[in-house]
Amino acid sequence: MTDLLLSLSCKYICINIFNIFFSPRLNLRSLEVSKVLKDTPMKPVDKAVWWIEYALRHDTTVTSHLQPLSMERSWAVKWHLDVWGSIFGATIAFIYTVVTLFTKLIQLCSSTSKKVRSKKLKAK
Repeated sequence: MTDLLLSLSCKYICINIFNIFFSPRLNLRSLEVSKVLKDTPMKPVDKAVWWIEYALRHDTTVTSHLQPLSMERSWAVKWHLDVWGSIFGATIAFIYTVVTLFTKLIQLCSSTSKKVRSKKLKAK
């Protein structure tokens, strides 16, 4: 039963794909849509060049909205020193915690082993 459904659905999909690729009506419609979308007065590259030239031609007071906001930031904000400081501080705190816990664990293990050794010596 499932093989029959798979073969029917595969056959149905293949027929529809064939119709999409080779239908003259759909081909003409896609050409019309393509022509409408490509109908622009300037190509995007030409428009980008025009805006760059416009910004260079005019005074910076007129085109201040075109300048990047990073020009007004301080060097500490540009380099994200607050973020790097937080990451560094968290890393140092994590390392300190791990080292402290490891040291306490070693002290605890060594003190219990000394107690066990002293009990064995007393028992002899």
